[in-house]
Amino acid sequence: MLDLVERGSELSKLRREIDMELRKIRSSLACHECVGIYECENGAICTIKPLEEIPNLKHIDHDRLISIIGEEKYDLLVKTQHTIKWAEYKNQPMFVKQAISSLCKEMGGGGVSVSFKT
Repeated sequence: MLDLVERGSELSKLRREIDMELRKIRSSLACHECVGIYECENGAICTIKPLEEIPNLKHIDHDRLISIIGEEKYDLLVKTQHTIKWAEYKNQPMFVKQAISSLCKEMGGGGVSVSFKT
């Protein structure tokens, strides 16, 4: 059993190191000028794509938004009075996104996503 604990600990340490290195690589590659799909001779593929901007909720009438999209969707989407949960927002129907966007004065985010495949 102790062998498994030791091996699990070693793998966990390696995963942290790999994750840190991947973050550094993604940060280096993440730029709007680099958007595209890159394929290496060994078949590895890197996809760099722009992320959709999301509304900044800092100056929005939250009561009006709730009346348009409903309290259930609002609770699902709004993390705080100022931010949207991206993972939930990106999968919402267009009418929800349009309702939020129509009430917002500012958009934010719009970074770049970097992913790798082999």
